[in-house]
Amino acid sequence: MTAIVNQRARCDCVVAAIAMYCGVDYGVIWRSMTRRERWVMSYGQGMFFLPMARIVHNLTGHCLMHVAGNDFEPPGFPVFVIVKSSLVEDATHCVYWDGEHLLDPQPLGRLPETWPGPDRLVALYAALHHFDDPDDDFDWLDWVKGAEPMSLDGALGRSYARGLLPWR
Repeated sequence: MTAIVNQRARCDCVVAAIAMYCGVDYGVIWRSMTRRERWVMSYGQGMFFLPMARIVHNLTGHCLMHVAGNDFEPPGFPVFVIVKSSLVEDATHCVYWDGEHLLDPQPLGRLPETWPGPDRLVALYAALHHFDDPDDDFDWLDWVKGAEPMSLDGALGRSYARGLLPWR
């Protein structure tokens, strides 16, 4: 089982989840963030998808895909899971699924290590990789079939896609 990396502040659950996914220390992820990203996080905003995707890509070469929905079966591979917070009303919380266990970076009131039900599940971020062999991601694509992935529309999304995705 992957070692749990604890979050260190109220809104840095994503930092800890990325550290678990990448297999690095919390500080590596924190130093990978821009000053503005750290500033936004310090004001309780958490981390948005694009900075999260940039950091994961820079450290692993994997590209993240946001998948909306709440009725997924637990996959046999790692994903970031966005759930309704159990500690803050009307807020979300990022936990890490290592393919077998749900790892909650919140040291207080940790979630059980089982897949969350549809009443708690908000969205998933899953990594696409092995672009040199498209068949490697076939199982993953089957798993999300029927889901509506978040599009990367708009100027920011287009610049992100040009910078990270191999199909320019």
